[in-house]
Amino acid sequence: MAVNLYFSYMFALINAVPAELMRDQVHICVDFSQGNLYTNYVIQSLSAFNHAHIIIDAHLTADTDIYISDFHSKKVSQTQVIWQDPPTPVDWSNLADLILDAKRQKLPSLFPNQDTAQKGSGVDEIQQDSEK
Repeated sequence: MAVNLYFSYMFALINAVPAELMRDQVHICVDFSQGNLYTNYVIQSLSAFNHAHIIIDAHLTADTDIYISDFHSKKVSQTQVIWQDPPTPVDWSNLADLILDAKRQKLPSLFPNQDTAQKGSGVDEIQQDSEK
């Protein structure tokens, strides 16, 4: 019973911390040529990623990690997601992968003294250890 209470408090605490205070936040700029109504629809839909610490940028900035639009821009150097039609479940899944990639790229700056390189499955490492 005490364990359930502990986890309930921990999840409540985690959910209470605003994304702006998290260090692993991902900045996303949404800009569709169809106007504010469609842009706001996509922004509202991004709320499903509320545990990903997403910050919506009103305009493209140096902090922007992902730019979502209905057209490709040569002026944008950040990762671009182009949705010319309403996004499908596959589009949302691909966006989730990009968000995770953006977070992985930020790991070295969050933990500068740690080795954040991804290791293999562990099988090779175990075999190497047993050979020593």
